[in-house]
Order: sequence, then structure tokens, then C-alpha cells
Amino acid sequence: RSGLIELLMAAPVSVRDIVEGQWRALLRLFSLPVILLLAVQLAGSFFVATRSMGLVPAPARNMVPSFAVTLVGSGAAIIVSAANLVAICWFGMWMGMTSKSNNLATLKTLAFVQVIPGMVISFASALVIPIVIMPAILKGGITSKNATSWMTSTLMSWVPLITVAVSTLLTLGKDVGYIVWARRMLLKTFREQATRSLNPFRYAAPPLVPPPVPAPPVIQLQQ
Repeated sequence: RSGLIELLMAAPVSVRDIVEGQWRALLRLFSLPVILLLAVQLAGSFFVATRSMGLVPAPARNMVPSFAVTLVGSGAAIIVSAANLVAICWFGMWMGMTSKSNNLATLKTLAFVQVIPGMVISFASALVIPIVIMPAILKGGITSKNATSWMTSTLMSWVPLITVAVSTLLTLGKDVGYIVWARRMLLKTFREQATRSLNPFRYAAPPLVPPPVPAPPVIQLQQ
């Protein structure tokens, strides 16, 4: 609306300079709040993981060290949060170029980067657990007498690590895909989108020409 994009396009700067300048501006604005947010999340996830390990039975706790579970869970939460924020920034810039309003760009960014992939990743992580555990049970030839105790101890020890690992890998893959795709589209079609969506050229409507009025008939008087 202010015409800044058109001014930048006319200035002797490249599209890469414009996009990277926007990214550096986002870093200057939000780097400190993001660092504080990640520090608070790290402390909170470490506290929750430490308290939850107290509910795990002793046999299962011996199979997987509690410190390893706590460390992996806390580190994965920080990595996922940072990757999600970076993906939101890059995909949000692309949505800002292609959407008609700021509200629509924000809605599409949150829906495509966070909401929809989050539901899919949660469903996929829940399916991985039986796929990984059941072949080990069938291959080991466990009898029905000790199957319950072995299954309980195995799930209590390895399920948290497997769930965190699968969810982290899927989320990082999703974020990397969004970052690479949005950055490539920005660098490739920035000028086209700037002239099409931000300030489209409108042709003037042709003037309305009234239809020609037929001449009145000539009446000849007879003498």
C-alpha cells in the first residue's frame, strides 16, 4: 500500500538482497524474545521430563537411563520449536507476497506449517509404536505368561524415546521442506508476485459510447 515494494524494485538491489534483508530484519526484531522463549521452554520441558521419570517403574527405568530420556526430550523440544519458528518466518514471507490480506497470510501460515502437519505427525508417531514393537514380540517367541510383563517394561522404557525421535524427525523434515520451498519461490518469482498481487495494474475502463440515434424519417409533402 505504501509503494515500498515498487521503490525497492526500481532501486539497484537484487531480489536476493531484498529477501535476505527481510530475514535479517526479522532476526533483529525477534532474536532476543525467541532466545528467552526457548530458554523457558527448555527449563519447563526438563522439569516435566524429570518429574515424569518418577512415575516409571524401576525395572523400566534401568533399561533406559532417566537422564538420557530427559536430555533427549528437552533437546528435541528446543530443536523442534526453533525449526518451526524458522519455517513460519520463511513460509510467512511467501504467504505475505501471495495473499490478499495480512490476516489471510497469517491464517494460511499457521494452518499449513503448524496445525495440519501437527495432526498428521501426531497420527504417524502413534502408528510407529506398534509397527516397531510388534515384530520384536513375534520374533522373540515370547510366551503368553511373561508377555505382559515384558511388553510393559519395553513400552515404558523405549516408547518415549521412539515417540520423541519419530516426531522430531518428521517435524524437522517438514520444516526443512517448507523453508527450502518458500525461499526458492521468493527468489524465483519475487518480481512477478510484487507486480501481480501487491499493486496490480488496472486498465482504465473504456468510455461508454451511447448507441447512435437513427435519423428521423424524411416526410415529403405532396402538392
